[in-house]
Amino acid sequence: MKRLLLVLLLSKTKDLEQHVPEDASWFKKVYAEFRSSSVGQLASLVTDSVIGSLEALQLDVNKATSGIASVNPSIAIKRSNDAFQKFAFAQFERTSLKAKIFLDEMHFAYRDKQTLGADAALVRDTVSAIREINEKLIEKGIDSMLYMSIRSEFLEHQEIAVSDIAHTIESYGTEISWESAPFDKQHPMFEIALARL
Repeated sequence: MKRLLLVLLLSKTKDLEQHVPEDASWFKKVYAEFRSSSVGQLASLVTDSVIGSLEALQLDVNKATSGIASVNPSIAIKRSNDAFQKFAFAQFERTSLKAKIFLDEMHFAYRDKQTLGADAALVRDTVSAIREINEKLIEKGIDSMLYMSIRSEFLEHQEIAVSDIAHTIESYGTEISWESAPFDKQHPMFEIALARL
């Protein structure tokens, strides 16, 4: 999720540098298409890049190292993500990025148990990624922000509850409802409703 959100922010930058770190070489393939892609196409490109990275690491470790060493693909993916994050934030600073991205009504579907768990994990990971990116944007003084709306009942799902996401939302978010203030233009939801219209 963090990879996708950073690509979304990068798509809002002007005059992006072509030099991409070797550890984040997957982004070179995305770079050619990401400005003209829809959000759905971007999600597909970024997902393919993760799958491609994993597939590139599928090898017979015993055969390659004569049983002496082991390869952990997650470490390589993390290294790639770290290099990409460093590159992305350098671009945000260099171009003085000003962007606000709103993820509306993040939720998961009540289907079979396995898909429900995967959906809930996606929401959990999205909340964590948004918090981490926003903290970094604030730390670096970049005038950009990611917003996300999530219904409070979803916070009770086990996949989300055990990772203390509710605490994250309470610490870094604002609970809003139509009932919490007078129905006028000063209400915190008015701007969101207007933006959606």
